[in-house]
Amino acid sequence: MTMSQHLRMRTVVGWPAGQSVLVLLALVGGVRAQASTPDTAKVESAAATGSGAHDQTLAVVWMQRSAEYRAACLQAYRTAMRSLEEAVVDDTWTASLEQGATEVYRNLPLAVVLDVDETVLDNTAYAARCIGEGQPFAAASWAKWVHEQQAGALPGALAYTLRANELGMRVVYITNRRSDSADPQASSSEESDTRVNLKKLGFPLDERDGFDVVLTRGEHGDKSARRRVVAERFRIVQLVGDNLGDFAPGVEPRQKDLPQGHEVEGAAVESSRARLVDDLASWWGQRWILIPNPAYGSFESVVRAQHSNLRDALRTQQQ
Repeated sequence: MTMSQHLRMRTVVGWPAGQSVLVLLALVGGVRAQASTPDTAKVESAAATGSGAHDQTLAVVWMQRSAEYRAACLQAYRTAMRSLEEAVVDDTWTASLEQGATEVYRNLPLAVVLDVDETVLDNTAYAARCIGEGQPFAAASWAKWVHEQQAGALPGALAYTLRANELGMRVVYITNRRSDSADPQASSSEESDTRVNLKKLGFPLDERDGFDVVLTRGEHGDKSARRRVVAERFRIVQLVGDNLGDFAPGVEPRQKDLPQGHEVEGAAVESSRARLVDDLASWWGQRWILIPNPAYGSFESVVRAQHSNLRDALRTQQQ
């Protein structure tokens, strides 16, 4: 069966008659969207009776269909690979703010640390499914998508991880996908499903000494705490991610009610995010490699905190 036969037009019900929108097609018929092969991540339009504009539509169209997005990913990973050789020979080089004292880490084995979603794995097919159904991100639908183990690889990601592996670096994945539950009756299997998905695509998972290289939410604390766990064992020479939280802590407003108010907190965090980028400007493109992601991220939280009129418009929250 051809790709076009697998894909079908879908009508989104519940939208006012007389209006049409472009909707994306998610996975149907077992087709996997792989950003490394442009033809497999199809976005087709359908006339839909309804008004429901979705906040992720344009971003996901760009990520699935634009040559520019593919070029940006390839550029980021190619830039990253160029710095790996320099990082090997410079034993004072680290990419981790959690690394600790130079005299300790300079003798450690090497590692690169990558985020998973929209850094290594392409989940735009899931986003397309949400758009087609007129739904925001939801934990249940996300868990279902992860369980399908059908995310594709971002352009350049596989080549980068294999090159790092060739250079003797441990490839570690830090993700906010949920860890597997210790309760066999519990439904969460996101960690196991992620491992299977990565292995299907050929990503290295080197755990020969028992070190867990897929660190998920529910293990060791937040991403900064998980980077600290890696930094105790390895000299982290590069961080790769699509979100500022993949590189540094404290990049989102606190979730609880604050005495000074959400707007003040949001503005303060937004300013600190900008300072972080500027203060470590020399790290970008060498130690820190950013993959573009206009669809979701911590940038949304500072906007929501400051502008209540945008909270409903920015409704598809993702981890």
